Amino acid sequence: GNCDVVISAGHAAIYWQSIARKGWRKGETRGQGRFRFHLEPAAGGEWQTMRLVASGYEQAENVGKDEYDWSIFRLSGPALPDCEIISVMGARHDCKNELLMPGFHFDKLNTKLIDQSCKVKQRTDSGIIVHDCDSKDGSSGAPLFCQDDGKLSLLAINISGLTNRDYFDAGVYGKSGQAFSDRRHKNFAVSVSGEFYQALIEEMKASAERRFLKE
Repeated sequence: GNCDVVISAGHAAIYWQSIARKGWRKGETRGQGRFRFHLEPAAGGEWQTMRLVASGYEQAENVGKDEYDWSIFRLSGPALPDCEIISVMGARHDCKNELLMPGFHFDKLNTKLIDQSCKVKQRTDSGIIVHDCDSKDGSSGAPLFCQDDGKLSLLAINISGLTNRDYFDAGVYGKSGQAFSDRRHKNFAVSVSGEFYQALIEEMKASAERRFLKE
């Protein structure tokens, strides 16, 4: 591809609820659609612009529902000279091996974190995955990769937040922001499948065409 496709949580692009004191309006695009991207923000330099290509939250009836909490963005230009092509599990969201989840925390913006020893704990028919990777506020949109014989396959996008009480026992699962404990801290991700998968594949094909046209 052209190294210009970014995926994240739906609520990273569209407000999932209305909060008057924050100026949030449910279903409204964040920042009037003016999104920015930087691989190394601490290093300075210019930020790239990016635009929202697709999101499960674009339909009003889907806003706030975990299974639609995904977004796809297109950068104004390549983020890197070249990118590795990573396979996507799609409908096969039954990773039986360990997960890998990179990310960062809002309280340590310059520190990159990678949890390499977490697992899927539960799956729902709607594509929600419960996992025990270490995450806090700021981990929304982090990719979850399934590890198999040294190969990584994209499984899901972390959405964290205990947004649906049907998925957890309040006495067991911790809230985002608590100190990590593998006994109480469980998180949620939306699998890259269904409409999300199709939209991503289409954008990746378009990205490959953009690279071909440049060459």
